[in-house]
Amino acid sequence: MYRFKITVIAMFLCVLTVMQTQAQSEDKVAVDNKIGTRKIAVTNLDVNDKTLKLSYEIINDSKKEVWICDSVHERYNFEVYLEEDSQILTIRKLLGVPSLIHWYSQPSGKYMRLCPGKKRTESLVLALPVNSVNVYKSKGSKQLHRVVNAKRLAIEIGCYVGELPEMFFDMLKETEKTDLDKMITFNHWFGGVLGFNYKNEQLRHRDEEVLIPYTQQKLDNEKVLRIIIDDLSIPYKETIRRPKYIPPDLTTCTRVEIQCEPSMLEYFYPYQSQKALLSKEEMEYLQSEKSISVEDSQKINDFANEIKQEKYGTGGIVSEKNKANVICYRDGRRVTSFIVYDNSSIETKQKQRIKYFNGLTSMRTLTPQIQPFELRIQCASNLKNLWYRLRFYDRAEKTRVQSYSSIKLDETNKLDNSNKHDDPDASVMDKTEELFHEAQLFFEAAKKRMADLYPKIKLIFPAPRRWCDALEWAFAGTRVRSRRHEVDLIMKFHVCPSVGEGENHYAMNSKCRPDSPPDMVLLFETKAGWNQHGGTELFTFDNHNPKGGCVLLNDGTVKFIRTKEELQQLRWK
Repeated sequence: MYRFKITVIAMFLCVLTVMQTQAQSEDKVAVDNKIGTRKIAVTNLDVNDKTLKLSYEIINDSKKEVWICDSVHERYNFEVYLEEDSQILTIRKLLGVPSLIHWYSQPSGKYMRLCPGKKRTESLVLALPVNSVNVYKSKGSKQLHRVVNAKRLAIEIGCYVGELPEMFFDMLKETEKTDLDKMITFNHWFGGVLGFNYKNEQLRHRDEEVLIPYTQQKLDNEKVLRIIIDDLSIPYKETIRRPKYIPPDLTTCTRVEIQCEPSMLEYFYPYQSQKALLSKEEMEYLQSEKSISVEDSQKINDFANEIKQEKYGTGGIVSEKNKANVICYRDGRRVTSFIVYDNSSIETKQKQRIKYFNGLTSMRTLTPQIQPFELRIQCASNLKNLWYRLRFYDRAEKTRVQSYSSIKLDETNKLDNSNKHDDPDASVMDKTEELFHEAQLFFEAAKKRMADLYPKIKLIFPAPRRWCDALEWAFAGTRVRSRRHEVDLIMKFHVCPSVGEGENHYAMNSKCRPDSPPDMVLLFETKAGWNQHGGTELFTFDNHNPKGGCVLLNDGTVKFIRTKEELQQLRWK
């Protein structure tokens, strides 16, 4: 009986949330092409009979880092729609907009770091007439099956100023202490601090990218860069039928040649945090490597299967920081070719761009030159995720004990003992009023229980002698769900990918505390073993080839140590 009531209460609250969201305006987002010294600059625009080609730069000439919106949904990384006046064709990448669309799963925006003094080059290719790409806007009906010509083109890109991951974690933690009503709202969208961290554990480069859930404009600190281009004539047609996106067919290929631009270093490891794990000699080697020829039939077959896997069209906007030209041959004869951008989108010879949400992982397996460095980068990523889990250990442990589900069950059972919903003569209005009253009681009880919980949370680490057990217990059941399988993150993060065997390849520095200096060693690589803790005597150089091992500092920095001299120079106590 109580399950029915909880469902009705949840539906009532969702409808209330949507009604409140509809009343909000897009004016809540500040829109400008120049926020401080951050701006968009168009470098090329070509509108011909078949395609619209656009290139632009996002420039950060300020003294603060900026996080630029890279995509707004797993299917589409941008939106395209015609304004109501049928004059402005808008290309949009941002989260702070209203929506009347309901999704099977909550979409998220991915934001990429843009350091001071840097710029990000992006390009767009759309077939003409331009078809709408709707993420947050419902399809219109006025322009269905009718071509109209847009006279202006607008580009809107969302951005956050400052250290985005820390900003969001601090916001969620502060909300827990000061505003319980807002805390419940953010818990719904973010899943709290732990939910936000869990979502971002899916990322490969947590120092460079952040996933932010769509919140129906509950957040208002996103800025928007905007630029408008006048005196155009761009044919536009809004239709339900989507154009067909046909990936290249590699099934007959016997040789694949990959040409990385400008080199393998920039293509596979474009971020400074990745380069910091490489030596000067290793970077020079990767810079000298620009192409590879693959004739292994099994590798080519795996690559072909990934290219033709479930994919999404309209991967139109890409970052041009790195790309690879792929040329396929059969018995010396060229069969097909395409361009791979950012290891996640391809551009075919027909100028169609296709997006692969999980990226093209086989591009790395086709390139044996990078394998030792690839395993090192993955190992560093494991340590970074363990660092976040250590930061939120006490929170996870308390939340596990006093879980939200237990609050709901306890309070609902109490309400169920005193309700009269099984009265067949009660009117629908009476039942609605009772459900609304029960919802109020439920959330008041939840707020009281959470108020007792969160002020007591503080940053502590588990005891070194049982740190692996403690993390496994506190974060039990945490998994990343993909379309085909589940990955147990507890085991994944504890295992060095260079070794593969054993439950854990990291040890905790027994001397490190949350308030220890930022440059003190917190975790470091060791031989396989559970709950290992100690100092330099446990460190191993043998997990990687070339020899060396990763260390995690108390501030979250990961370093790769190659010599005993480097090891001794680190702060251990």
